[in-house]
This record gives sequence, C-alpha cells and structure tokens, in this order.
Amino acid sequence: TSDIRGIGAPSKLIIMRQERLDYEIGKTYTISLQTKGARVSGGKINFTWTGYKKLAEDRFERGERGAAKLIRDVIQEYNNDSFTFNAGSASWSTSSKDFKIQFKNSELNKEKSAGGLIEIQFELQPPDGVLYIDDFKIVPKG
Repeated sequence: TSDIRGIGAPSKLIIMRQERLDYEIGKTYTISLQTKGARVSGGKINFTWTGYKKLAEDRFERGERGAAKLIRDVIQEYNNDSFTFNAGSASWSTSSKDFKIQFKNSELNKEKSAGGLIEIQFELQPPDGVLYIDDFKIVPKG
C-alpha cells in the first residue's frame, strides 16, 4: 500500500511541481529543505533530469497515398531519483539528498547541460494537518 492515499477518506493530497530546471552534466547537486508540521504523511521529493542530443536534422519519409512519417535522429535519456521527508513535529527538521547528473549513454555525458523537473508531494490529514516548508535549495556540491 502507498503512504499517499489520494482516494478514500477526505484528505488534502498536494503536489508542487517546478519544471525547466537546468543542470550541468557531470556535476553533483544537493537538494535540501526544512520542514515542520503536524499530521503530515507521505512527504516525498521526486526529481528528474533529461539528456537530449540531436544527431541529424529531422526528415520526412514518404509513404503510400501521400502519408508522411517524421524521422528524428536523436539520443534521449531520462533519469530520476527521490527521497522522503518527515514533518511530524513543531520544530524544524532538515532533509537532503545528493545526486549526480550523468547518463548511461556516454554521448549525452559530453553535452553541457540537462533539463530537470522537481516535485514535492505530501498529504495533510483532516481536519488540521499543516506543513511548513522553508529554505528549499538545489545547489552544486563542493
């Protein structure tokens, strides 16, 4: 079973998302945040990075009866990671995780940057669940 219900008894499932992040390939980053609250469950940070390299110009291949098919010559790879956080007290607690931007395909590791996305998800239990998030950072390590 999942820590996040999403269905069933009334709850407040919340997902915050930030897209279009830019990471330097080969670099290690640290994600960190401070939390405090009460009646919070399923606190989780999901983060993704994407590599993309265009090897040749797009072209169209003609088929039967006027049909056309777009042919792309690209390398693309998605990677993700996650970690959980707790916010079940009245005092601030810090959660963090290090991750390195790299790809299995060595051609993508020769590129300069990768795109990224991050999601923070948690569930507030009715009727009085509360969560405070502060000092959220994604910074290069070292």
